[in-house]
Amino acid sequence: MLPLQRYKIGFIASSKAGHVFRRNYTKRIIKNFWHKEFKEGDFLFVLYKSISPRDRSVLLEELKIVSEKVKCEKV
Repeated sequence: MLPLQRYKIGFIASSKAGHVFRRNYTKRIIKNFWHKEFKEGDFLFVLYKSISPRDRSVLLEELKIVSEKVKCEKV
């Protein structure tokens, strides 16, 4: 069994979410953070807005809040 079979992460992002390099940057930040917090599970993110590198700290703070909520819901 491959270790990645227990962990899947997906993204839905249209071109309305920003330029491709910002969408990819945003997805990369989310993937890195989420993989550190969760070692298994299936996750889907819908990007409505991409971020610039200067907004990275705001995104990380929001991800911390969401990850704590997900951890509380996990049974």
